[in-house]
Amino acid sequence: MLRSNYKKKKHVFYLYEKFLGFLIKKGYKVQAQQILNSTLQKISKKTGFSSSKILLLVFLRLNTFVEVKKVRVRRRINYVPFPVKFKRRVYLMLK
Repeated sequence: MLRSNYKKKKHVFYLYEKFLGFLIKKGYKVQAQQILNSTLQKISKKTGFSSSKILLLVFLRLNTFVEVKKVRVRRRINYVPFPVKFKRRVYLMLK
């Protein structure tokens, strides 16, 4: 049970770091961290969920498993669904 809980925390920390990476402008990591922490605290007060659960819920809501890409075959363009890897899913969620 502890091992599965550790994996969840590891993924939440990964999502937290990715959010931070999108908020950082000109290397101001401390300011971005304060903004993200205060935002998560305000949301957790309103909803009653912990900040880690909020990050997981946001990821699950915005998660995509399939992406449609153009594939050219014999002068024709076909739209083909492709599976999306985890890193790409995180990027699409933050975008």
